[in-house]
Amino acid sequence: MGFAVDQELVTLAGYEMHAELQDFECKDPNNPFFEVAGLIERGNDYARYANSMAGLWRDILTPLDGDEQAPFIGHSGEFEPALVACFPSESYRNWGPSFGPLEGARIHFTGEPTHFSGVEILRFKGT
Repeated sequence: MGFAVDQELVTLAGYEMHAELQDFECKDPNNPFFEVAGLIERGNDYARYANSMAGLWRDILTPLDGDEQAPFIGHSGEFEPALVACFPSESYRNWGPSFGPLEGARIHFTGEPTHFSGVEILRFKGT
């Protein structure tokens, strides 16, 4: 991406979420975030993974000053559960489909105490 790597996080291992996802079939591929939220609400390994990722994001963002940013680079399927865990009360109505290449979200982390305060879904509008 053209930036120096300050910190790299190894993917969380030990969660057996893949078995939980094996039978998962998204009913609305145009907006899977409602169903991701439903999987997280079950409190299983998928939920533990999502909440662990959200906690890692929080730990990275907490020491930053208000004008600093931290880019998170990952893969589709990893971002969706973490993003839902960061914003469990969102409506997800306008979030759209799962992330594709070069897509993601700008997460706002502000307030006192600092917390996940807003999200902008970023979609690739290529030529």
